[in-house]
Amino acid sequence: PLQAFAVLNDACRIRQCEHIAARIAADVESSSTQVDSAFQLILLRKAQEHERAKLVDYVERHGLANACQLLLNSNEFLHLD
Repeated sequence: PLQAFAVLNDACRIRQCEHIAARIAADVESSSTQVDSAFQLILLRKAQEHERAKLVDYVERHGLANACQLLLNSNEFLHLD
């Protein structure tokens, strides 16, 4: 459990999420395209429609950096299938 909290609250990881978000925001403007870019950059795949819809709402409420942190903390990113 402590490792999970360390990953969620690590200052370095949070800064990297801000850098990723800035990189994406510099290239595209709309939330939907930002979400597509974040999925492609972080998870190396396209977002499915239901994922895109939920993450666009999340980006509009909490910002792109927090959405990037959410993707970096996902099981898909952390564990290899």
